[in-house]
Amino acid sequence: MWQKFMVEVILKIKVPKGAKGVFVDTIQDTTGYIDEDFNLEFLLQRDQPMRITGYRKAVGKYGKSYFEVDVELITSGSTKASINIATTAAADNVVDSVRRRGHLIVAEGEVKEKIIASDLNIDIEKATKYKEAIRGYTGNDYEYIREYQQNQLKNYPGFKLKDYYKEQGELIEEYIANSPKWEGSPLYRGIKVDDKTFNNLKIGTVLDQGGVSSWSDNINIANSFAVNFENDRKAIVFRIQSTNKATSIRHISTITGENEVLMSKSAKQVITGIQKSFGELDGEKYEKWIISVKELEE
Repeated sequence: MWQKFMVEVILKIKVPKGAKGVFVDTIQDTTGYIDEDFNLEFLLQRDQPMRITGYRKAVGKYGKSYFEVDVELITSGSTKASINIATTAAADNVVDSVRRRGHLIVAEGEVKEKIIASDLNIDIEKATKYKEAIRGYTGNDYEYIREYQQNQLKNYPGFKLKDYYKEQGELIEEYIANSPKWEGSPLYRGIKVDDKTFNNLKIGTVLDQGGVSSWSDNINIANSFAVNFENDRKAIVFRIQSTNKATSIRHISTITGENEVLMSKSAKQVITGIQKSFGELDGEKYEKWIISVKELEE
Protein backbone atom coordinates (compact mmCIF):
# COMPACT_ATOMS: atom_id res chain seq x y z
CA MET A 1 0.00 0.00 0.00
CA TRP A 2 1.34 3.47 -0.95
CA GLN A 3 2.28 5.60 2.06
CA LYS A 4 4.01 8.87 2.85
CA PHE A 5 6.24 9.30 5.89
CA MET A 6 7.05 12.70 7.35
CA VAL A 7 10.69 13.75 7.72
CA GLU A 8 12.48 16.94 8.63
CA VAL A 9 13.88 19.17 5.89
CA ILE A 10 16.17 22.10 6.64
CA LEU A 11 16.52 24.56 3.76
CA LYS A 12 19.88 26.31 3.29
CA ILE A 13 18.98 29.48 1.42
CA LYS A 14 21.14 31.54 -0.91
CA VAL A 15 19.66 35.03 -1.10
CA PRO A 16 20.21 37.01 -4.32
CA LYS A 17 22.12 40.26 -3.95
CA GLY A 18 19.77 43.14 -3.22
CA ALA A 19 16.84 40.92 -2.19
CA LYS A 20 14.64 42.54 0.45
CA GLY A 21 11.92 41.27 2.74
CA VAL A 22 13.24 37.71 2.89
CA PHE A 23 12.98 36.07 6.31
CA VAL A 24 15.06 32.92 6.14
CA ASP A 25 13.96 31.54 9.52
CA THR A 26 10.34 31.29 8.42
CA ILE A 27 11.28 28.44 6.11
CA GLN A 28 13.33 26.38 8.55
CA ASP A 29 12.03 22.92 9.48
CA THR A 30 9.76 22.52 6.45
CA THR A 31 7.60 19.41 6.36
CA GLY A 32 8.90 16.74 4.00
CA TYR A 33 7.46 13.42 2.92
CA ILE A 34 9.11 10.24 1.68
CA ASP A 35 7.00 7.81 -0.34
CA GLU A 36 7.57 4.08 -0.80
CA ASP A 37 9.98 4.75 -3.67
CA PHE A 38 12.00 7.10 -1.45
CA ASN A 39 11.13 10.27 -3.30
CA LEU A 40 11.40 13.28 -1.00
CA GLU A 41 8.76 15.94 -1.56
CA PHE A 42 8.17 19.11 0.41
CA LEU A 43 6.08 22.27 0.30
CA LEU A 44 7.70 25.61 1.02
CA GLN A 45 6.18 27.62 3.86
CA ARG A 46 6.06 30.90 1.94
CA ASP A 47 5.21 32.07 -1.57
CA GLN A 48 8.84 32.80 -2.51
CA PRO A 49 9.79 30.23 -5.22
CA MET A 50 13.19 28.56 -4.96
CA ARG A 51 15.50 26.41 -7.06
CA ILE A 52 17.14 23.29 -5.62
CA THR A 53 20.92 23.33 -6.08
CA GLY A 54 21.91 20.38 -3.90
CA TYR A 55 20.99 18.18 -0.94
CA ARG A 56 22.54 15.90 1.64
CA LYS A 57 21.54 13.70 4.54
CA ALA A 58 22.59 14.98 7.96
CA VAL A 59 22.31 14.04 11.61
CA GLY A 60 21.24 16.58 14.21
CA LYS A 61 21.01 16.61 17.98
CA TYR A 62 20.04 13.33 19.69
CA GLY A 63 21.02 11.38 16.56
CA LYS A 64 17.92 12.36 14.56
CA SER A 65 18.41 12.29 10.78
CA TYR A 66 17.15 14.96 8.41
CA PHE A 67 17.87 16.40 4.96
CA GLU A 68 19.72 19.61 4.22
CA VAL A 69 18.49 21.02 0.92
CA ASP A 70 20.41 23.82 -0.80
CA VAL A 71 18.09 26.26 -2.54
CA GLU A 72 18.36 29.72 -4.07
CA LEU A 73 15.62 32.28 -4.42
CA ILE A 74 14.29 32.88 -7.92
CA THR A 75 11.82 35.35 -9.36
CA SER A 76 9.31 32.88 -10.77
CA GLY A 77 8.34 29.23 -10.62
CA SER A 78 6.44 26.75 -8.46
CA THR A 79 6.60 26.60 -4.67
CA LYS A 80 6.45 22.80 -4.78
CA ALA A 81 9.74 20.91 -5.04
CA SER A 82 10.77 17.29 -5.11
CA ILE A 83 13.99 15.28 -5.14
CA ASN A 84 14.65 11.65 -6.03
CA ILE A 85 16.85 10.19 -3.30
CA ALA A 86 18.76 6.92 -3.43
CA THR A 87 17.07 4.17 -1.45
CA THR A 88 20.13 3.58 0.73
CA ALA A 89 20.33 7.24 1.72
CA ALA A 90 16.66 7.51 2.62
CA ALA A 91 16.19 4.18 4.33
CA ASP A 92 18.77 4.65 7.07
CA ASN A 93 16.96 6.06 10.12
CA VAL A 94 15.31 8.92 8.27
CA VAL A 95 11.62 8.32 8.95
CA ASP A 96 10.52 10.24 12.05
CA SER A 97 6.84 10.49 12.96
CA VAL A 98 7.44 13.59 15.12
CA ARG A 99 7.69 16.85 13.21
CA ARG A 100 9.99 19.29 15.01
CA ARG A 101 11.32 22.83 14.92
CA GLY A 102 12.41 25.72 17.09
CA HIS A 103 10.83 29.17 17.08
CA LEU A 104 9.03 30.28 13.92
CA ILE A 105 10.32 33.80 13.29
CA VAL A 106 7.91 35.93 11.27
CA ALA A 107 7.91 39.45 9.90
CA GLU A 108 6.23 42.19 11.89
CA GLY A 109 2.71 42.73 10.61
CA GLU A 110 2.24 39.26 9.14
CA VAL A 111 -1.31 37.96 9.68
CA LYS A 112 -1.06 35.32 12.40
CA GLU A 113 -4.11 33.38 11.23
CA LYS A 114 -2.53 32.92 7.80
CA ILE A 115 0.76 31.78 9.33
CA ILE A 116 -1.03 29.19 11.48
CA ALA A 117 -3.22 28.02 8.61
CA SER A 118 -0.18 27.56 6.33
CA ASP A 119 1.89 25.93 9.06
CA LEU A 120 -0.74 23.34 10.00
CA ASN A 121 -2.52 23.07 6.64
CA ILE A 122 -5.89 24.09 8.13
CA ASP A 123 -8.56 26.63 7.22
CA ILE A 124 -8.53 30.23 8.41
CA GLU A 125 -11.54 29.75 10.70
CA LYS A 126 -9.78 27.04 12.72
CA ALA A 127 -6.50 28.96 12.67
CA THR A 128 -8.30 32.03 14.06
CA LYS A 129 -9.66 29.99 16.98
CA TYR A 130 -6.17 28.71 17.79
CA LYS A 131 -4.75 32.23 17.59
CA GLU A 132 -7.39 33.73 19.88
CA ALA A 133 -7.03 30.95 22.47
CA ILE A 134 -3.23 31.26 22.57
CA ARG A 135 -3.20 35.05 22.64
CA GLY A 136 -5.80 34.92 25.42
CA TYR A 137 -3.57 32.52 27.37
CA THR A 138 -0.54 34.79 26.95
CA GLY A 139 -2.71 37.77 27.93
CA ASN A 140 -5.28 37.72 30.72
CA ASP A 141 -6.66 34.17 30.48
CA TYR A 142 -3.63 32.26 31.79
CA GLU A 143 -4.86 31.77 35.35
CA TYR A 144 -8.45 30.95 34.37
CA ILE A 145 -7.48 28.29 31.83
CA ARG A 146 -5.14 26.61 34.31
CA GLU A 147 -7.73 26.88 37.10
CA TYR A 148 -10.25 25.11 34.89
CA GLN A 149 -7.73 22.37 34.06
CA GLN A 150 -7.12 21.94 37.80
CA ASN A 151 -10.89 21.80 38.40
CA GLN A 152 -10.72 24.94 40.56
CA LEU A 153 -12.60 27.42 38.36
CA LYS A 154 -16.08 28.46 39.50
CA ASN A 155 -18.88 30.02 37.50
CA TYR A 156 -20.08 33.45 38.51
CA PRO A 157 -23.66 34.74 38.11
CA GLY A 158 -24.26 35.73 34.48
CA PHE A 159 -20.92 34.36 33.23
CA LYS A 160 -20.37 30.85 31.90
CA LEU A 161 -16.67 30.93 32.67
CA LYS A 162 -16.23 27.18 32.84
CA ASP A 163 -17.63 26.59 29.37
CA TYR A 164 -15.53 29.36 27.84
CA TYR A 165 -12.21 28.43 29.46
CA LYS A 166 -12.86 24.72 28.88
CA GLU A 167 -13.09 25.47 25.16
CA GLN A 168 -9.99 27.71 25.22
CA GLY A 169 -7.96 25.07 27.05
CA GLU A 170 -9.07 22.37 24.63
CA LEU A 171 -8.11 24.53 21.63
CA ILE A 172 -4.64 25.10 23.09
CA GLU A 173 -4.15 21.38 23.74
CA GLU A 174 -5.30 20.65 20.19
CA TYR A 175 -2.86 23.21 18.81
CA ILE A 176 0.05 21.69 20.76
CA ALA A 177 -0.88 18.19 19.57
CA ASN A 178 -1.04 19.23 15.90
CA SER A 179 2.01 21.52 15.80
CA PRO A 180 5.72 20.72 15.28
CA LYS A 181 7.25 19.76 18.60
CA TRP A 182 10.06 21.75 20.16
CA GLU A 183 13.61 21.07 19.06
CA GLY A 184 16.49 23.27 20.07
CA SER A 185 18.15 24.37 23.28
CA PRO A 186 16.85 23.21 26.68
CA LEU A 187 13.64 24.72 28.04
CA TYR A 188 13.20 26.45 31.40
CA ARG A 189 10.18 27.16 33.59
CA GLY A 190 10.38 29.48 36.59
CA ILE A 191 7.94 29.33 39.50
CA LYS A 192 7.73 30.28 43.18
CA VAL A 193 6.79 27.57 45.71
CA ASP A 194 6.16 27.43 49.44
CA ASP A 195 8.35 25.39 51.82
CA LYS A 196 5.96 22.42 51.91
CA THR A 197 5.96 22.09 48.12
CA PHE A 198 9.72 22.60 47.95
CA ASN A 199 10.37 19.86 50.51
CA ASN A 200 8.47 17.38 48.34
CA LEU A 201 10.76 18.02 45.35
CA LYS A 202 13.24 15.18 45.45
CA ILE A 203 15.14 13.18 42.84
CA GLY A 204 12.73 10.58 41.48
CA THR A 205 9.61 12.65 42.21
CA VAL A 206 7.11 12.59 39.35
CA LEU A 207 5.80 16.05 38.47
CA ASP A 208 2.53 17.28 37.02
CA GLN A 209 2.67 20.99 36.11
CA GLY A 210 -1.06 21.38 36.85
CA GLY A 211 -2.33 22.12 33.35
CA VAL A 212 -0.79 23.57 30.21
CA SER A 213 2.51 25.18 31.23
CA SER A 214 4.74 27.97 29.93
CA TRP A 215 8.44 27.40 29.25
CA SER A 216 11.17 29.39 27.51
CA ASP A 217 14.52 28.63 25.93
CA ASN A 218 15.79 31.81 27.63
CA ILE A 219 16.74 31.03 31.23
CA ASN A 220 16.59 34.73 32.14
CA ILE A 221 12.85 34.72 31.37
CA ALA A 222 12.40 31.74 33.69
CA ASN A 223 14.47 33.47 36.37
CA SER A 224 12.21 36.53 36.24
CA PHE A 225 9.17 34.38 37.06
CA ALA A 226 10.98 32.51 39.84
CA VAL A 227 12.69 35.34 41.71
CA ASN A 228 11.23 36.22 45.09
CA PHE A 229 12.91 38.81 47.29
CA GLU A 230 10.42 38.48 50.15
CA ASN A 231 11.89 35.08 51.13
CA ASP A 232 8.48 33.56 51.88
CA ARG A 233 8.75 31.32 48.80
CA LYS A 234 11.52 29.42 47.06
CA ALA A 235 12.67 30.32 43.55
CA ILE A 236 12.52 27.21 41.33
CA VAL A 237 13.70 26.89 37.72
CA PHE A 238 12.84 23.63 35.99
CA ARG A 239 15.11 22.55 33.12
CA ILE A 240 14.19 19.96 30.49
CA GLN A 241 16.54 18.91 27.70
CA SER A 242 13.97 17.53 25.23
CA THR A 243 10.23 16.99 24.97
CA ASN A 244 7.58 15.50 22.71
CA LYS A 245 4.80 17.48 24.39
CA ALA A 246 5.58 21.13 23.65
CA THR A 247 5.57 23.62 20.79
CA SER A 248 6.75 27.20 20.32
CA ILE A 249 4.11 29.93 20.32
CA ARG A 250 6.53 32.84 19.93
CA HIS A 251 4.99 33.75 16.57
CA ILE A 252 1.50 33.96 18.13
CA SER A 253 2.11 35.21 21.67
CA THR A 254 1.24 38.72 22.82
CA ILE A 255 4.77 38.90 24.31
CA THR A 256 7.19 37.58 21.70
CA GLY A 257 10.23 38.50 23.79
CA GLU A 258 9.49 35.69 26.24
CA ASN A 259 10.31 33.06 23.59
CA GLU A 260 7.41 31.07 24.99
CA VAL A 261 6.99 27.35 24.44
CA LEU A 262 3.73 25.73 25.58
CA MET A 263 3.78 22.26 27.09
CA SER A 264 0.69 20.06 27.16
CA LYS A 265 -1.17 19.39 30.40
CA SER A 266 -0.65 15.68 29.68
CA ALA A 267 3.15 15.99 30.05
CA LYS A 268 4.66 14.33 33.11
CA GLN A 269 8.27 14.65 34.25
CA VAL A 270 10.55 12.99 36.76
CA ILE A 271 13.18 14.94 38.71
CA THR A 272 16.71 13.85 37.80
CA GLY A 273 18.77 16.51 39.56
CA ILE A 274 18.58 19.42 42.02
CA GLN A 275 21.21 22.13 42.20
CA LYS A 276 21.32 25.19 44.44
CA SER A 277 22.36 28.35 42.66
CA PHE A 278 22.27 32.13 42.94
CA GLY A 279 20.98 34.77 40.58
CA GLU A 280 20.94 38.52 40.39
CA LEU A 281 18.17 40.87 39.30
CA ASP A 282 18.38 44.66 39.32
CA GLY A 283 21.53 44.46 41.43
CA GLU A 284 19.96 42.20 44.08
CA LYS A 285 21.16 38.64 44.59
CA TYR A 286 18.71 35.84 45.27
CA GLU A 287 18.80 32.11 45.98
CA LYS A 288 17.31 29.66 43.49
CA TRP A 289 17.20 25.94 42.73
CA ILE A 290 17.74 24.51 39.26
CA ILE A 291 15.68 21.32 39.02
CA SER A 292 16.50 19.09 36.05
CA VAL A 293 13.61 16.96 34.82
CA LYS A 294 13.12 14.29 32.17
CA GLU A 295 9.85 13.72 30.32
CA LEU A 296 8.12 10.43 31.06
CA GLU A 297 6.99 8.42 28.09
CA GLU A 298 3.34 7.45 27.94
